[in-house]
Amino acid sequence: MDYKCKLGRQLWDGTTHLPTDTVQCQWNATWEQDTALPCQWVQCIDPPARQNMTNDYATRGKPYEFNETVVYTCRNGFFFYHDRYSV
Repeated sequence: MDYKCKLGRQLWDGTTHLPTDTVQCQWNATWEQDTALPCQWVQCIDPPARQNMTNDYATRGKPYEFNETVVYTCRNGFFFYHDRYSV
């Protein structure tokens, strides 16, 4: 049986993040490990919505790495006080 975490997370074995973990059924009908590894956040998803703005999350097609920046853009007819684009 293969275990995999949801988007933005990876399995943690106490030392390393793993994309998947495989557990095998033993000859005596027990599983080789009886608990699944926990999932930990390794990326950010779903940046916060801002009124009258859009961001690039939907068009980029992947989560953000830690310390990566989301770009917000004003919708038509709206402007930032100093600049049309803001980071």
